[in-house]
Amino acid sequence: MGSDGKKVDVKMDNGKVVLGSNASNDLKRLVGYANAAGSKTALNQIVEAGQNETKIHVKIVSKVHDKPNQLGDGLLGLHQSHNKNGKPLKWDDNTEDFKGVPAYVEGKEGVYKEATVTVFEGNIEVEPNGNGNATANGYSKTTKEEEMVRVFQHELHHDTDKIFIQDLRNQRDGKPNKNIGAHDNIYLQDDRVYMEIDKKKNK
Repeated sequence: MGSDGKKVDVKMDNGKVVLGSNASNDLKRLVGYANAAGSKTALNQIVEAGQNETKIHVKIVSKVHDKPNQLGDGLLGLHQSHNKNGKPLKWDDNTEDFKGVPAYVEGKEGVYKEATVTVFEGNIEVEPNGNGNATANGYSKTTKEEEMVRVFQHELHHDTDKIFIQDLRNQRDGKPNKNIGAHDNIYLQDDRVYMEIDKKKNK
């Protein structure tokens, strides 16, 4: 959602993501980092989320956000669907489901009505020569900005993975489902983002 409460126009132009004039400062910042990082996968994910029917709020939390009872304990990013009253729901790792019932777009399968995506910048630790998360996957270390791009597109994927979203809804409603995991399709995409950032850095 934009600074005026309306959806932001998101499109690709000459290999870069271009935002409408009502984009929030946090969204502008993350998209700017994504354009600089040069990962086509991340950029395409941003466009896909922008063209999804979900009303997505984007936030950056710049302070370390790991105190007890605070949202985002130790997290790098978070995707929260909203309930019918517009309240963001917490995710329960034990049940692999939200604490509450998400609201969905009527007549659509696997589309949340509203969601919030948060990137916890303060929780992203960067070593002197870059972030070590990428090296765990066999790639060059990323900067904080590049890691924020990876986190951002990861959380946006949670909002556009319609097959998982509908399967989780079916589980909750006691309907036939495939018991798909929340990250079954995301980690492979994360790896592609690291690969593409690495390839650009080493040209």
